[in-house]
Amino acid sequence: MPAGIRKEVYIMKKRYWLNLGCWDEGYGGLHIDEMVGKRIRALDSNIMDQDEQLVLKTDDLEQAKKVRAEAWKIVREYGFYDPPDEAEEIMSITVQPQCPECGMLGRFSDRFCAKCGVPLEGGQE
Repeated sequence: MPAGIRKEVYIMKKRYWLNLGCWDEGYGGLHIDEMVGKRIRALDSNIMDQDEQLVLKTDDLEQAKKVRAEAWKIVREYGFYDPPDEAEEIMSITVQPQCPECGMLGRFSDRFCAKCGVPLEGGQE
């Protein structure tokens, strides 16, 4: 690198994805009905429908854990699952893959950074 030129690296915050359930029996995970879905959606304005699933995307891990705990209470209230210790497996929080070199966020299917080619980090939290 020529003298006087700084390499600037923009590191993005980690993005956590919380899968809160899905409508379609073909998907894995928690299958919920519309009433449960409405109650879960009301927990956080960032919860969205994505490919037949309710998903929360956030850079705040504690927020994701709090929403998961509240959503699990709703699911149990409607009699969908028991015992309570399965919540962490069924409503998993996953870290979006992120390049350790340049900070770029990747897709879950990516193994390498699209920007610089370095292996990505990410997975279950």
